Amino acid sequence: MDGGWHPPPSSGLSLILGSQLINSRIVGNSLLALVTGLPIERRSPFGRLPWNRTFMRASWRVGAVCCVGAVALNYQTIAQYVTRGAIDVHWSYIITGAALFLVGAQLCMAGGLLGIFGRVAEPRGLLE
Repeated sequence: MDGGWHPPPSSGLSLILGSQLINSRIVGNSLLALVTGLPIERRSPFGRLPWNRTFMRASWRVGAVCCVGAVALNYQTIAQYVTRGAIDVHWSYIITGAALFLVGAQLCMAGGLLGIFGRVAEPRGLLE
C-alpha cells in the first residue's frame, strides 16, 4: 500500500450493484413461481412488480433511455477514441456513462426476461 489517498467507492458502482441485486431478486422470484408452481410472493413490492404489465413494459424502456443517455453523455469521448485512439475527457464522464449504460443494459435484460415470463404466466392467470 502506498498510504496515499484513495477515492471512496463511486456512486456508479453502488448504482450498478443495487440495480443488479434488485433485478436478480425480481427475476429469481418470478422464475421460481413459474417453474415450481409455488404461490407467488406478493407481500413485498418485489413480489408484486414482476406480474404488473406496466412494470414489464417500463423496465426495458427506462433501460433503453439510460443506454441512450450514456451514449449522449460520452459522444465526444467515443468520437475521440474512434478518430484519435486517445481520450481527453475528464474521467468522471467515462465512469458516469459506463455506470448508466450498465444499469440500462440490466434493465433492458430484466424487462426482456419479465416479458418472456409474462407470456408463460398469462395462461395461468398470474398477471395483473
